Amino acid sequence: MQTVLIVDDSKNFRTKLKELLSALGYQVVAEGKDGLEAIDLYVRYRPELVTIDQVMPNLDGLSALREIKKFNPEANVVIISSCISQKTLKEAEELGVSVLIRKPIDLAKLREALKPLNSPKKGVTHG
Repeated sequence: MQTVLIVDDSKNFRTKLKELLSALGYQVVAEGKDGLEAIDLYVRYRPELVTIDQVMPNLDGLSALREIKKFNPEANVVIISSCISQKTLKEAEELGVSVLIRKPIDLAKLREALKPLNSPKKGVTHG
């Protein structure tokens, strides 16, 4: 069972995502509400997967991702956001984001988007 950290400023979204990930066999080890918590929780729990929103208070998702990648360049990070611009997409790819998913999400969309993480050939996928 893969461990996962969920980071999103919406408690309702974190709750929904936790239910979806649990249904797919992931174990949620921690939840955070902003990029600063993302970094702290990543270092503390060292999850196998991080889901992170792009637009959050205190520190956005890409800025948090930069710090997480400094700590662990191999970190698997999935951005789940309603705001994915071309600039965000380009920067995310440069930082090594595994998957980008546009909100809203459901179980089928999440399952499909996470498939590449479970295959030997990794690359950025867009859901």
